[in-house]
Formats: sequence, structure tokens, C-alpha cells
Amino acid sequence: MENLSKKSGFKLFINMSIAFLILCISTLSYTGFKNVKGSDYDPKLNTELLELKKLNESISCSLNFQNNDIKNDISANIKKLKEIKDNLGLYTSTGEYVLLNLDTAVNNNILLYEQMLSIINNPNAKDVESSIDNLNSYKNSSIDSYIKINKLNSKCIKDITDLINKAYFEFNEILKFNRDKDIKHVQSSEFTSKLESMFNRLPLKNDYLTIIEKCRNNEYNYEVLLNSIEKDLENYNEIKMEFSSLSIPPEAITLYNDFKELLNIYDIYINNWKNGIISEKKYYEIKKLDKNKMEDLNEEVESKYLDLKNSSQRFSKDLEEFKKN
Repeated sequence: MENLSKKSGFKLFINMSIAFLILCISTLSYTGFKNVKGSDYDPKLNTELLELKKLNESISCSLNFQNNDIKNDISANIKKLKEIKDNLGLYTSTGEYVLLNLDTAVNNNILLYEQMLSIINNPNAKDVESSIDNLNSYKNSSIDSYIKINKLNSKCIKDITDLINKAYFEFNEILKFNRDKDIKHVQSSEFTSKLESMFNRLPLKNDYLTIIEKCRNNEYNYEVLLNSIEKDLENYNEIKMEFSSLSIPPEAITLYNDFKELLNIYDIYINNWKNGIISEKKYYEIKKLDKNKMEDLNEEVESKYLDLKNSSQRFSKDLEEFKKN
């Protein structure tokens, strides 16, 4: 009886163990079945993937420096991306895992391009740096979600993620180009503003010839005239020092050389006047003014004044042309 009881107990243990194993296998099989079903998808979903690839390709190609219609291109494709996102709910035979990740991928795909559009519309916004950081976040989130459903169509998914990366890269290149352009514009504006200020302060219109004639006729004082010229020389030297410290934008080299030439001519012109008046003043004081020497001085400074006038007009014209560009 004891042996029979032991055999019955052992048999019961075996049966319970088998039942437990069957229960585990059933549970695992069900879970596996759920996972497989969760990865199932409607074959028609491939059409949406191909359209997603097409739209991302369209945007990535539109992001270039020559395209003046970037905003409209991005806006049109965002609208189509939203239509695809709205259509995803129609694929009821597709597993929840696939639909959830595809929806997340497309949503971040949309947010990426909407953020680009926002930056294009408001490039000088205070939060633009934060917006640029968001671009990277949306890009990464979109790509991560696409990769999670890679088995849907591995080649198409890879193409989509590559195109998103390309769009992100191209957009950053545009941002960099525009920042560099803005910096150059600021530098050029500052340069022309300083140059124009120096030009306006240069005493080009002082009529020394009329004044020296008055000196010769005892109507004006040579010393006062010399003091006036000394002040003009001081002003010129200040301008010259300021000019030598300018940072020159590469595109402004011609303008820089124009003004340099103008300063050089003015240097000769003003010093010819100074030296000529000093010499003439000595003869005037001993009442031995030489008519020939007076005429030589007049001719010399008049010749230089003509050079100065031509150089001034050339610089003024080039300055206005440069400011227009």
C-alpha cells in the first residue's frame, strides 16, 4: 500500500509539472503571437512610406542657396506630411507597435520642418538658438522612431532617414551661410560708415587761393591763414591715423584704395600750401613779394587741387555704388 501511495504521489507530481509546462508554453506562445501580430502591417502602408520618402526628398532638395521659394516648398510638403499622418488611423490591420512608432516618426518629421519654417520666417528671433537646438531633437526623435519599424521596408526607411539627415545638414548650411552673410554685411556697413565719416571731415573745400590773394592785398593775415592750415593738417593726421586702423572687408579693397589715394593727394596738396605760404610770408614781411613765385605757387596748388577734386569725386561715386550693393 505504501508503494502504491508513493507511485500515485509521483504520478500526480509528474502530471502537475506537465500541466505547468503546458501553461508556460501557452503563455509564451500567446505573447509571441501578440508580438508577431503587433508587427503585422497592411501592405498598402508601403505606399505611405514611399510618399514619405518622396516628400523628404523634395524638402531636402529645396534647401539650397539658389532657391528663392524655400518657404512655399516646405509649407506645401508639411501639408502633405500631415495628410499622411491623418491617414495612418485607416490601417486598422496594422499592429499597434508599428502604427505608434510610425505616427511618432511622422509627427517629429513634421515638427522638424515646421521648426525650419519658423526659423526662416524669424531669423532674428531672440529664441533662435533654442529653435536650432529643437531641430536636432526633432530630427533624432523622428529617425529613432523610423528605425524602430525598419522591418516594414528597410531600404525605404533607410532612404527616409538619410533624407532627413540631408535636409537637416542642408538647412544648417543655409543658416551658416546667412550668418556669415550677415556678419559681412555688418562689417561692410561699419566700414563704409567710418569711411564716409572720415571723408566728410576731410577739409576739401577750404578756399586757400582766395584767402592768400587777400593776404597779398593786405586784406588778410598770413599768420591767421597758416594757423588755419595747421588745423586742417591736424585734422588730416587724425583721419589718417583712424584710417590706418580700419579693418578692411575683402569686398571693400577698391574703396579702401580709393580713399588711400585721396589722402595721399590731400597730403601733397595741404603741405604744398603750407610750405608755399611760409616762404611767401617771409618775402611779404620784407616787402619783396615775387610775382613769378606767387604765380608758380598758384599753378602748383591749382594743379594739385584738380587732382584732389577728381579723386574726391571718384571716391564719392564708388562709395555710393558700394552702399547700394
